[in-house]
Amino acid sequence: MPHIIIPHVIIPPIIPRIIPNRWSPQQLYEVVADVTHYKEFVPWCQRSVVTLDKDNYMEAELEVGFRVFVERYTSKIILNPGKAVHSKVVWVYCGCCV
Repeated sequence: MPHIIIPHVIIPPIIPRIIPNRWSPQQLYEVVADVTHYKEFVPWCQRSVVTLDKDNYMEAELEVGFRVFVERYTSKIILNPGKAVHSKVVWVYCGCCV
């Protein structure tokens, strides 16, 4: 499967995965909703900062990069505790050599 090339960004092909049934829905929710710690376990995530956290709504600034290629974006996140995490990118900065 070929890579998709966009100016300044190389996106690897999406590989479907089946998540093993060793975690409960609540455990999966807790990992996905823990945006502050993304930089510790999400590949190429260099920065993850929650800038607003109110009830079941968050805004976060995230930075993803590899070597000189870096993208920063702001995400609005709606939490449905124990069930779902919905996220929408509202602002993107794409740059290299940052």
